[in-house]
This record gives sequence, structure tokens and C-alpha cells, in this order.
Amino acid sequence: MDRLEKRLEKLISRHSDIEAEADANGMAAIPPSLGLQILRETGLLVAPFPTDCAGDGLGTDPNAAMLTERVFRALGAANLSLARLFEAHVNVIKLVTVYGSDRQLTQLMQRVAGGSILGLWVTDFADPLHVVSAADEGVIISGCKAPASGVGVVRDALMTVAMVDGSTRMLLCSADEASSCGAGHGSLSGMAGSVSGKFKIDHQTVAETDFIGTAGDYLREPVFSSGAWRSSAAALGAIERLMTLFFTQLKARGRGSNSHQLIRVGKILIATETARFWVRKAALAAEGTDLNDGDVVATVGLARTAVEEAGLAIMQTVQRGLGLSAFIMSNPIDRIVRDLSTYLRQPAPDDVLTEAAAYCLAHEHMWEGIS
Repeated sequence: MDRLEKRLEKLISRHSDIEAEADANGMAAIPPSLGLQILRETGLLVAPFPTDCAGDGLGTDPNAAMLTERVFRALGAANLSLARLFEAHVNVIKLVTVYGSDRQLTQLMQRVAGGSILGLWVTDFADPLHVVSAADEGVIISGCKAPASGVGVVRDALMTVAMVDGSTRMLLCSADEASSCGAGHGSLSGMAGSVSGKFKIDHQTVAETDFIGTAGDYLREPVFSSGAWRSSAAALGAIERLMTLFFTQLKARGRGSNSHQLIRVGKILIATETARFWVRKAALAAEGTDLNDGDVVATVGLARTAVEEAGLAIMQTVQRGLGLSAFIMSNPIDRIVRDLSTYLRQPAPDDVLTEAAAYCLAHEHMWEGIS
């Protein structure tokens, strides 16, 4: 873990550079090139691979859970778009580690060691990615993925493909073809740096060895749901940065002793610490081996909800506390609020909460206190 901790320290030392790039790019759909280069230079791109595959176990080793949490918080604090791209990168390595073969993992390591950024593209566009027919070398696939984060930046992507029998499998293939990338549903008001767009495949032949795992593996629990804790950690980092900027600007304006502002300060401190508690709890649950699958999924779901509620409340509180100055585009608070508002819009939030609550209610060990 010493090597991973050193990588984290190097990342933190470049916080101002990563944040400055995010501020300079603003609402433009420009990838965080400097941030991605820093991930390469610090060795964080290869860090997610297991230790027996020359990695550091970031996101794949239970012993690295807390350092993984700190990495995502640091990235979220500096640039959520960069954190989004890195989270997908880690997720792909996790999926190949769990479901892929040793040879596939080794080949992927070689690609990443050469500088490849990995994408996770699982959302279908109007023409879902599907198998058209069989071929001598494998199968022929066509279709689109959108929104796909990192189009034009990602060099290899893991995608879900509808098979002829109606099942779904994961496919890992090259995403280098710039002609296959294009605009997706439209520009987002936040997270522009994640350069989300559309990736199109037109009758491409892929080999059986390009598929990862078996049918249905992508949606298999607890890996499918538990990875959401990393997104929550990144969001927490943005929340913490927002808190710091708010407190700093309050003091600079001489408003730190105002009773109304102090109420806001107190509420933000409480909400942020609550989010921290849940993220750490989710990290230990998801990366550990002590809990059963249902416990892990429920814990991560509750953590995701806690972070979302904290983020939404804190953004509103900051805007009320600073007034119009919070909406000035040169104020980094404006960028963070735009990005965080978009980033927190994870899929099916109501279902996540109700399913987690139902599971906990049915399993007393999830809520019983010491009597």
C-alpha cells in the first residue's frame, strides 16, 4: 500500500493544476487532458490492477479500500469530470478482474501501461448494440452507445452487447476510431469535461475472445451495484471542496460572524460529515469480504442516497449564503455546483432507496442497536 499512498500524495500535490484546468475549460466540452496526463504520470491508471498483476489493488483489493476512497475524494474535489472518467476506467478493470480470464487481464494491463484510458459504455442509443450474425472469426455487431463518457479520449471500452438469444454480454474492444464518435443526446449543463457523446459500430467483426465473462455477468450482484460507492466518494470530494470554498469566501467578505451564516456553516458541517460516514461505510462494505451480497448492495444504496441528499442541500445552502456571487462563472463554486448537480443524477434513485430500505427492514441485523 506504500506505493499507492505515494501515488495519492503526488495526485494531491497537483490539485491546483487539475482544478485550474477545469476552471479554464468551463462549460466547453473539452477533455481534461492535463488531468489525464497526471493520472498517467502518477501511475494511477495502472494502480487498479491487482497486486499480482503489477497493480496496487485500487478498487480491486480489500486492503486498499480507504486509499481508494481518498483517491476518488481527491479527484472529485479537483475535477468531477476527471473523476468520472477515472471511475469508469477503474470499473472496467474491476469487471475484467472478476469475470475475465487471466490472459484478458494481462492483455488489458499491457494496454493501460501503454497509456490507454478505458471507457465503460453500457447505455444504448436509438440503435442498441447487438449481434447481427455469426462470422467465421466470431460474430458481427452493429449499433450505438450513448451517452458514452470520454468519446474521442477512451482508447479501449467495455460495452454491453445484446446477443442473438436475447442475453447480454460484455465486450472489450478498441475505441480508437474517431469516425465512430459523435454527438449524443446533446450538451449537458454540467460535467462537460467528461465529453459524453455517441459511439457507433457498423458491422464490425469481433472474436469470442473479446467477450468478457458469460451472459448476464454485467448485472450480477454485488459487483453491479457496489461500484456506485466510488462515484459517491468522488461526489463527496466535490462537496468537501464546495464547503471549503464557501467558508473561505464567507470569511473574506467578513460574514463569518453573522448568525444566519453560522447556521448555514453548522448545517453544512453536519451534512458533510454524514456523507463522509456513509461513504466510508460503503467503501468497507463493498471492498471487504465480511458481508453477504445483500448487505453490500443495501449499504452502498443508502450511502448513495445520503451523499445525494447532502450534496443537494449543501449546494442550495451555499447559493443562499453567497447570493449572486455563487453564480458568477469565474467563481469555482459555480462550476462545482453545475458539475455536482449533473453528477448526482445517478439512475433510479427512488428504486435504490426503497430497495435498500426494504432489505434492511427485512434483515434485523442491518438496523438493530445494542439493547
